[in-house]
Amino acid sequence: MNNLVTVRVNDKGVSINKTKNPEIGYIIFEQKATELKNGWFADKTLSALVMGPMDLLNSMDLTKPIVGKIVVKESILPLNEADLTYGLKYAGNTGVVCMAGDDAIYRTTELVYDLNEQSTFVKHTNGAQIREANSTGEAVESLQAFKEETVTA
Repeated sequence: MNNLVTVRVNDKGVSINKTKNPEIGYIIFEQKATELKNGWFADKTLSALVMGPMDLLNSMDLTKPIVGKIVVKESILPLNEADLTYGLKYAGNTGVVCMAGDDAIYRTTELVYDLNEQSTFVKHTNGAQIREANSTGEAVESLQAFKEETVTA
C-alpha cells in the first residue's frame, strides 16, 4: 500500500462538503491499495470521512496528497448507541449483517498519520447464511431481525 492519501473531488470540483450545520463540513480522503487475499491480487480504494469546522477545512491545502493511511476498524461494539444500525458490516449486496456469534459486526474507516497502525478485523461466523443469500440471489432479512431483537436503553 502506498503511503499517500488524497482528497476525493466530486464532478463539480468540490472537495469540502457541507453538513446540515453550515459551520461544519467534511472531506472524504481516499487511498489506493493492492490487496492480496486468498492468493488473489485486487486493486481497491479505501475511503474515510473526516469532519471539522468549515473555516479550518477551507484553510487547508487539499490539492496535494498527504502522508498517512486509511485503516479499517471492526468491532462488536456499536459505533452509535442511539442508532444500533449505524456502521453495521454487510456481506456484499446480500443484505446479511456479518455476525460474530450473536453479536453484529460494526465497521468504520479512519485516516491516521501513524504508518505503523494496522487495520483490525473481526471474523464473521455466519458464513453459511451468507453463502445461502449469495446462492439464492435474495437478500436475507437479517437486518430486520437484528432491529427487532435490539433493545434501546
